[in-house]
Amino acid sequence: MWTAPKGPVRGTLESFVKAEEGSRKAVYTETKAGALPAVEVTYAVYSEVMEETSDKRAFAVETPKGVVVVQLGGLDSEEHRAMLPAYRLAKSSLKAS
Repeated sequence: MWTAPKGPVRGTLESFVKAEEGSRKAVYTETKAGALPAVEVTYAVYSEVMEETSDKRAFAVETPKGVVVVQLGGLDSEEHRAMLPAYRLAKSSLKAS
């Protein structure tokens, strides 16, 4: 989970992805996180150390205190896929307080 000052949700998420070294193939979609409007991204990150590409995804929502980004990473794409149910649960059950 990451936080940023108030600003455009998509722009914040784009900056988040661009800041991750080796990120590529980002695809952004408008979605919902719980009942809140959100932007989600799926992308890949190439690691020179591991010499492999792994899948990543994240969603961002605006809150009264700024933008919150929730990311699902993993050591590799297999671990990423194994953790998808927890990510989907977090996304679907998000509530504003």
